Amino acid sequence: MAATVGRVRSPGSPALRLRGACLLVAAALGATTLTGPPEAPEPTQNRRTTVEATDANPTRRTLAVTSEGLAGIGATEWQAAGHTGAGTKVAIIDLGFDGWEDLPEGELPAGVEAMGFDSTGALDTGTDHGTQMAEIIHDVAPDAKLVLVTFNDNYMDEMVTWLLANEVDVVSMSLEWTDGPIDGTHFSAEHIQRGIDSGITWVIAAGNSAKRHHVGTTVDNDGDGWVELMSPTTEFNEFLITGGATADLLLTWDSPATDLDLCVFDMDNLTDGAPTQVLCSQGPQGKGEPALEALTITNDQATSRNYGYSISLFSGPEAIYDTRVWGSGYLEFSNPAASLGVPANMTDALTVGAVAWDTLELQPYSGWGPNQQGVLKPDVVAPDQITTSQWAGISNTGTSYSAPHVAGIAALMIGAMPDLTRRW
Repeated sequence: MAATVGRVRSPGSPALRLRGACLLVAAALGATTLTGPPEAPEPTQNRRTTVEATDANPTRRTLAVTSEGLAGIGATEWQAAGHTGAGTKVAIIDLGFDGWEDLPEGELPAGVEAMGFDSTGALDTGTDHGTQMAEIIHDVAPDAKLVLVTFNDNYMDEMVTWLLANEVDVVSMSLEWTDGPIDGTHFSAEHIQRGIDSGITWVIAAGNSAKRHHVGTTVDNDGDGWVELMSPTTEFNEFLITGGATADLLLTWDSPATDLDLCVFDMDNLTDGAPTQVLCSQGPQGKGEPALEALTITNDQATSRNYGYSISLFSGPEAIYDTRVWGSGYLEFSNPAASLGVPANMTDALTVGAVAWDTLELQPYSGWGPNQQGVLKPDVVAPDQITTSQWAGISNTGTSYSAPHVAGIAALMIGAMPDLTRRW
């Protein structure tokens, strides 16, 4: 049993499912880690928030603000008709909620509940990402009850059991795992699916990998052991990492009989006229092992540097590979199709892509489907680049900010139509 800690900010329906309908959100085509105390450390989590920009405003606004996305999704009309999410409960599952107890009056409702499913119960983990998600949901569904949730991967089962026991109607989840696999068998899927099958509307950000994702076939025309990633001679896919930043890379492929390796090169540092290899992931595959390689690289320089990854065909038959990177600039070569993150690629999750709030145009980074089961996703899109108490405009870029708008609309719909059920 986890050392779960619960807190309530101040004293102060059946679980239902749906795949959002009457939202203005149109149908789309297609971090900080949690650790325990030193004496009982928990494993590092391969998770990131689904934020595109990361420069925070150092000070919060002193007065409450409202997301500019409300009118675009029709929330103002629902509220004017008296539908405010009363009688519903929404859980925001995130990596941290720094500052949640010190927000300007009106940013969150009274009686916010807080639960930490790990050895510490900490909500203030070094990021206020979850705090902003909660603000957006409160803007959309001001009378919905909110639960702020942090968790360690080892306690997902306990977390879902608690959500069900406490009749949570909607979950808003603006994060993704970077460790794979991406075929629907990631360990998180069974826990999230249990929540969905038991009645929770599970809303997940699509991720921001449309331009950080590349798919191809393991063709090695020149026989040098390195896959040609684009033209007959292109064996590097370049990307930029800003000074001091860390990027995660993931390579997966479809043939269990093939062994591939993933290597990263410093394109700005040449050795004998060629980019310098700085890191490789060379796990054994080809005999039933998971067909994936993952690595993390940090630019320890003060300035941005160009890196590139290459794929080594160690052994086995031709395969279709999928590569993606988090925490970097866009890839030199990218394919947006099938760029959804984990768990946004789950068939029964309500997956949300991003559109700019003022133009309602699809954001270039917003993840696309289909998933590996052939299901077109995301299911809906919603606004980003909106204002919260900490950040504003382009600083609030990413599908992270879109998902809580949809979670709020789901609460409005459930509150207005308690007999609503999921049908598709």
